[in-house]
Amino acid sequence: MDVEIVLIHGLQITCKIVKMHLDGEYLFSSPLSYLVYGDVSMMAKIQTDIASHMSNNLQSFKCCTQQRSGVPYGTERQCLTDLSLPEYFIN
Repeated sequence: MDVEIVLIHGLQITCKIVKMHLDGEYLFSSPLSYLVYGDVSMMAKIQTDIASHMSNNLQSFKCCTQQRSGVPYGTERQCLTDLSLPEYFIN
């Protein structure tokens, strides 16, 4: 197991290094899947859960979500459709 010592606010923290294959579209959901479930195989569930939560709470996320055209999403369905696409989770 690879580890690294990181200094955070004067404290030495031992961190486990986990190597992941990232293909460019999953820079966000793969690590989050690993942190939540201990396995990157759950990244599709992470993406679906995030898309569902954001579309169900569209008013809260209107300030930071918009269509490719730059126009804010008008409906929950429109938001969910776009956010369900893998490319919306590119960092």
